[in-house]
Amino acid sequence: IESSARWAGFDTQKGGNNAVKLVQSLVGDTVVSRGVVSVDYGDRPFAITPRTHLAGIERDVQDKLCTTFLRKIDDAGPGRTNAIVRDADIKGITGTDLPVLDQQTLRNLAVMPYKMRALYCQRLANSIAASRFSEDMNRSLDVLSVASQNPNLPDLRRKEIADKREVLKQSIDATLELQRERNAPLNQVVAQINREGSAIRQDLSNERILRDEETLETESAKGRFFDCSDGVLCDQNGGGR
Repeated sequence: IESSARWAGFDTQKGGNNAVKLVQSLVGDTVVSRGVVSVDYGDRPFAITPRTHLAGIERDVQDKLCTTFLRKIDDAGPGRTNAIVRDADIKGITGTDLPVLDQQTLRNLAVMPYKMRALYCQRLANSIAASRFSEDMNRSLDVLSVASQNPNLPDLRRKEIADKREVLKQSIDATLELQRERNAPLNQVVAQINREGSAIRQDLSNERILRDEETLETESAKGRFFDCSDGVLCDQNGGGR
């Protein structure tokens, strides 16, 4: 698989080497050296399943999003989200240049009550992880498709790679089906967060306005109460008590 990936030029593409390593860890790469046959699992000592890979992405995204990012926003205040969370930081979580997540969504997430925030953050993290997982798996299937067409390989090896691709695809489909039953699509989760968070921010804004109005009314009432113009509450010279 690795030699076929080099033949196809995957090693010169952005993220190509990582894609090949992932394929090796998912299906194993049969290597024959000096008459000895072994299986290379890339950076891992043993094979992983698509479900294992998805779980790893979920843990990584939840840690960065629900712990690191929100803690930084809490420390600085939601109003400074744009200043402390860069686009590059968000891309590091989503794995894409597409605007699937922005600072506004993080700000709306940060103002939620703790239990609500924890729930929505987990939903968001899982949906982002599912999106990244789909990208990884599509790339893995592409690598195997190309490798199975390498004319430099014997027919038996090409068939072996094609069979591995089919088995992997079935496992991916099963994992994605379970994921779809458990998680809402990313765009729906983002829309829910923005809707709920915007409503909470509006309520907080209204409360601040009400408090300011009450403060002004209190100060105005004090001013009227201690008004010395009628001389009742003040001495004859108009001074306060």
